[in-house]
Order: sequence, then C-alpha cells, then structure tokens
Amino acid sequence: MAEISADLQVNFGSFDKSTTFDVVVDETGLVGDSPVQVEFSPDLIVKVISWEVAVWQGAKEGIPPILNMVAPGRKRIKVYCSSANAASIKVFVDGGGGSVFSSKKPVWKPSVANPTASASNASFGVARPINWQGTLETATEQIKSGVAEVKGNRGDQIREAISWSGEIRKSLRYNYDSPNATVIHKSIFRNRDGNTIPAPVYDRDHGEFHTQEEAFGGIIVEYSPGYAMVNVTYDTGESVAPPGVFEAMQTAWARGDITTAQIPPVQLLVLSDNAAAVASFKREFWPKGCPGMKITGLPGLKDETDSLFEIEGTRKTATEKIYLDDADPDVYVEVEKITYFEAQDEETKRIMKLRMLDK
Repeated sequence: MAEISADLQVNFGSFDKSTTFDVVVDETGLVGDSPVQVEFSPDLIVKVISWEVAVWQGAKEGIPPILNMVAPGRKRIKVYCSSANAASIKVFVDGGGGSVFSSKKPVWKPSVANPTASASNASFGVARPINWQGTLETATEQIKSGVAEVKGNRGDQIREAISWSGEIRKSLRYNYDSPNATVIHKSIFRNRDGNTIPAPVYDRDHGEFHTQEEAFGGIIVEYSPGYAMVNVTYDTGESVAPPGVFEAMQTAWARGDITTAQIPPVQLLVLSDNAAAVASFKREFWPKGCPGMKITGLPGLKDETDSLFEIEGTRKTATEKIYLDDADPDVYVEVEKITYFEAQDEETKRIMKLRMLDK
C-alpha cells in the first residue's frame, strides 16, 4: 500500500475587518437635516372642541388637509465601513425602495394689487402681499420621499478609549482600511503580578494594539475612520402608521403639537455585498402644530361658544434654524417658535397655561 503524507495548516485570526458595518443616525455632526414640511394656510384656524376632537375652520377655498406634505424630511446618516463595502451600499427606507407622493402647494392669485406695497407676509412658501386681494389656489407637484442616496466617502477625526483587563491584543472600533491611530494619552501598564510593563504597540495593518503579556491599563487614541455619508428622505409616516395612529397624529398637530402623539420612526435597512444593519430615527415636522388654534367648548367654559384668547405679554419663544440647502450649511432661515403662553376666557376670566411639550 502506498503511503501518503500531507501538511495541514490552520490560521487563527481576528474577524474579517471588511465586516465592520456601523450605522450612526443621531449626533452625527453632519449639517443639512430638515423636517417634513407640511402644508398650512395663514388664514387657517383650528377649533378645538374637546381634548380629543379638533376640526378645521375657515371660509377660504384651498384650506389644506391636515399633514399634507409639501416637502419631505431629510436626514444625513453615517455608515462606518471599509471603502470596499461602501461601494456596494444600498439603503431601503420604511421597508421600500422609494415612493412618489403628490403634494399641493398653496399659491395666492391676486385680483387687485397695490403696486406701492413692498412688504409681504410669508409663511412656509405662502406669500400674501399686504393690501392684495385674491384667492388661495393650489397646484399639483410630484415629490419623492422614502429614498436614500449615498453621497460618497468621508472621514472625521474621532477619539476612542481602549482599556486592557488581562488581554494582550485590543482592536480599534473601526479597524478597517489601515487607520493611522495616534495615542494622545496612556496610563501605566502592569502585568498580573503588578509589575510595570511597556505600553502597547500599534499594528497599523491590523488596526490593533498589543502588549508583551497580559496587561492592565488604558489609552486614548485619535484617528479618522472612513464612512459613507447617506442622504435619507422620508415622509409623514402615513403609509407605515398602524390603524388609528396617523389620525391621532393629525389631531395632535391640529391641537398645536404633533409630538404629543405616537409617531412611527423612520426605519432603515442598510445592505452591502458583505454586511447588513438596521437602524431608525425620529420623524421631525415643521410646523410641529397648527399655527392658528382656537380653544372652545372645553370643560369649565360657560358654553360651546366661549373661547380662550392669548393674554398679551405671556408668550415665550425660541429660535430654531431650518437648513434649506443640503450642500451649504450657511443657507438657512431662523424660525421663531412659541414655547409657552397663557390664555383667558373673556366671560368667566378662567386662565389656562399652555406649554409646548417638546421644549
């Protein structure tokens, strides 16, 4: 019988660095986010007849329905991964690959104009010049939401703390593409006998620090891992909201603050040729509530015709920046938002304090 001999070689190592796949949606440091912009008329008043019921009031034509989207929201996210994985990224928003919605933008069509009037009242793209007479008309526009676009690879410097508790090798969190890490602080390193040992040595090819023996200590490093920047557009959530949830969102918006309702988050599925991840973030709206609200028929008022009116001098506001250009952080408008005011019934002198819950 012939004799056969062979050598068997088994390599033991760390996980494949190309599988690092971390989706970051909050506190990214990226500018350009903007909320879902919903339609409203400057002549619109919402009559709140109970804490659970709100109805539209207004005589003009073209009063928009509640939460009719004018422009989708935009969110910039980071996907930390190798450059090879970044080239194959696909992002699915709210379970689909993209949606198209029809929107109606209100436009003032003047019938009589005062050519000397130079000032104008502008509310969210709805401009009604002073001393003009006319009607509020609508036009159909196609807008896309529920889509995502990869805007290329970037890299920002980060700091990371790494500690040893009896290990020899420790890896960077983002150890792909041979990152150049610099130690900016290190503690004294000791072995299991309590003796001082040399500080860890960095192996750039593997993105790892290693010591000569089992060690105890810590370092802080700086490096600039690459990431894919993705622009995500999203809608009001009507298509993914469970039964009754979107109606509750509409009622909350009509009562002045949509954040008092349960709002379905934006769900993301991020895929590449070698990895996958799921993530979600909160939907934002502008305005967050109907700007014109009339409270009537609440418990304690004399009858259904009684109303509460804002008490002058009690209003408190805050300023928020709304970015208009994804590519230019210097292009924005500052919106003054009401955070608190007090109202009073003229008949009973009953006073009510109203505070926006997201402030």
